[in-house]
Amino acid sequence: MKDKLVKTGHKKAYYRFRFLAFSLLTLTALSFGASLPVVLTYQASVSATLAEQQKEESSSDATNEEVTYVVEQL
Repeated sequence: MKDKLVKTGHKKAYYRFRFLAFSLLTLTALSFGASLPVVLTYQASVSATLAEQQKEESSSDATNEEVTYVVEQL
């Protein structure tokens, strides 16, 4: 039975490069999968903060309008 290197014609470096490429691909996929929940949580937090700021701004605008209306009446 022929050796795998002789049978396929590939050199040792080919198999090392293939292993390295597969390892990097796997590591990248795992990193992306692990960071996805963090990114989604951050985006939800930012959108909630923006919504709260808009509510505060709208309530302070309404208060300013009431004060202006009262001053104009006097």
